[in-house]
Amino acid sequence: MSQEYRVLAEHASVKRSLAWVSVLDDGSVSVGLSDRYFRVPTLSSSIEVDGVAHHHTVDLASLHSADAVLNPHFTFHPSARYHLRADDRPELFSGLLMVDLVVASEGRLPWVRAVSGAVSSLKQYEPPPGRTLEYVRLPLPTEECSVELAFDFVDSSVGPSGKSLLVDCGARRLEVTARHIETQMATLWWNHEC
Repeated sequence: MSQEYRVLAEHASVKRSLAWVSVLDDGSVSVGLSDRYFRVPTLSSSIEVDGVAHHHTVDLASLHSADAVLNPHFTFHPSARYHLRADDRPELFSGLLMVDLVVASEGRLPWVRAVSGAVSSLKQYEPPPGRTLEYVRLPLPTEECSVELAFDFVDSSVGPSGKSLLVDCGARRLEVTARHIETQMATLWWNHEC
């Protein structure tokens, strides 16, 4: 039985869907933005090896169909594999992420960063009928802003802060944090350096 979580923005009693987290019984965890029109046409990455920065950009739109890059989500599968894909579509890419090793030595592994578009353009939240979900709400001073979301694997000793959602996923713990920022385009970043 999977566990589902929603991250909501709230202003003047209006709730808008920002992101979702889903955890399966095997400890797999998926995260994604709730904006069904968010597209990821390119992915850029930078990695430093021996003091030299290497930059790489992948043009996903030229490699995959338009619906394959529509609102993709990241999934981590224990013990070290992750992928990016849109619903029912082939993987856009996959890789290894040594979560347990890094969290044991560093206490935290930044995983996914996402920024929403303008909150005012996001769909109002409607609870799905017949499903039990947990929520984290981010009160906003205005809907004319974006929200920056962080999804990090953390040590099990990390406790609730009141400003984050802690999700147990098997032997791992995921911390979800959100904060409002100036309005910008929706973006997605992931950690692939470990």
